[in-house]
Amino acid sequence: EELHPGNTVFEELDRVAPGWTISQVRTLLGAFLFTGDAVDKRVSVLSGGEKSRLALAKMPVAPSWH
Repeated sequence: EELHPGNTVFEELDRVAPGWTISQVRTLLGAFLFTGDAVDKRVSVLSGGEKSRLALAKMPVAPSWH
């Protein structure tokens, strides 16, 4: 799954999790160490490790992952 540089961390996960509440998206992001202001960072400014964690967070919720 491709990451979109213009999106925030939150937007990136939210777009692959239709029907999820804000709280559910934030909880999953928190499990991958994206807490507080980190969810508002743009994908374009993330480190390589952060991008990897975000991609991993998307895998179980993205409909095209299987």
